[in-house]
Amino acid sequence: MTREKEFKTINEQISIQKNRNLKIPDELQMESFIQQKNYFNSINGFETLFLLTSNPKKYMSRVSFKDIKRIYVLDRNIAKYLFQEIEKIEIELKSRIAYEFAREHCSSGIESNLNYLNINLYELPTLHSQNSFTDYFYTSGKDRKTHSFFRTHNISARIKNARFTGNVQRSSTYNGAIFYNLEGIFEGTIDDLKINIYRGKFSIKDNNTPSDISGLDGCTDVSVQISNLEGRFFDLSYADYCKMKYPYISSYKNPPLWIIIDTLMLNDLLILFQGLGVKIQNRIMSEMGFDSSASGSREKFINACEILRELRNELAHFSLITRYRTGNKILINSLFISELSLTPKTNNRVLKFYQSLKILNYFNNFSLKKIDRSIRLYCLKNIFLFKFDIIKNFLVNSQTKFHC
Repeated sequence: MTREKEFKTINEQISIQKNRNLKIPDELQMESFIQQKNYFNSINGFETLFLLTSNPKKYMSRVSFKDIKRIYVLDRNIAKYLFQEIEKIEIELKSRIAYEFAREHCSSGIESNLNYLNINLYELPTLHSQNSFTDYFYTSGKDRKTHSFFRTHNISARIKNARFTGNVQRSSTYNGAIFYNLEGIFEGTIDDLKINIYRGKFSIKDNNTPSDISGLDGCTDVSVQISNLEGRFFDLSYADYCKMKYPYISSYKNPPLWIIIDTLMLNDLLILFQGLGVKIQNRIMSEMGFDSSASGSREKFINACEILRELRNELAHFSLITRYRTGNKILINSLFISELSLTPKTNNRVLKFYQSLKILNYFNNFSLKKIDRSIRLYCLKNIFLFKFDIIKNFLVNSQTKFHC
């Protein structure tokens, strides 16, 4: 059943809360709070924890704006601590993947530094059980379903001063625009980066192309000096693309994996893990807290990573984290359910906030201490105020189970 919401001014929003029996000692303070935090997030996001009845909506006796503000502050503190814990896991995962893959495939000298771009050194993850990452590891001819390492890239750039060796070919688009394409090797300065070597195709608009370049149309194996040309590079390897995009990488001719890996988003990192091969995967899992010798450990690790990614995205968008639920697409691993006595909503899907954290607690580098301490302090504050129903509703809603 769909719902509609009409625009309400802040004064109208405060009046709505008053009509629901919310105690508001300082309306100016509440007005400022709504302006800064968003009514939908700060008020609607938590009101169910304080309601006596939902139709019509009426708050429990003695519930005030201070209660809403207090739980909002708790949520933001938990979000801050949780981000710190997830950050530790992400950094460690990057470090472990880079080290273990390089030890296996990039340890035979500088010439092997770029082996991480070689799809033949990976195991296509179709050999394993399917999950939300496997479809995006490698699909020949489909960039959208291929990891960044195994597809080509493009970027706008200015060739400041470089020697080009390769082929020159004029082309036109469907609307008649003419371009000159230089395909081959470029050695020199791109933008204001370090002198380096790149391989790809540089496309220049007809009206920007000097005569000494346009005059080479159709020529192969040319060698020409280029200066101050604006255009766009195509068909770059991920390493060459990063050399142009990130100044700290531009000084490396063959940037190694332990430098390149910092450019990957968490989702790309987890997709890459799919193809590392069982031996490397097992070492990484063992080092991060999952017993790789136990049956089903890989599936548990991937499931924990799915929740990790989703929680990280929620944090990045400043969502109310204590209201988090795992998405319907995440199937909670049955081993987790039995080992941790989890209670997903239906068909092993949809876990509430705190039970999701219990899964992340499998990682060696994850700790619930600061989060637990924040929740306990919140509970103690409400005990002191004799607001036991609020405590109960919060703990039930987040599926938090410990003694305050």
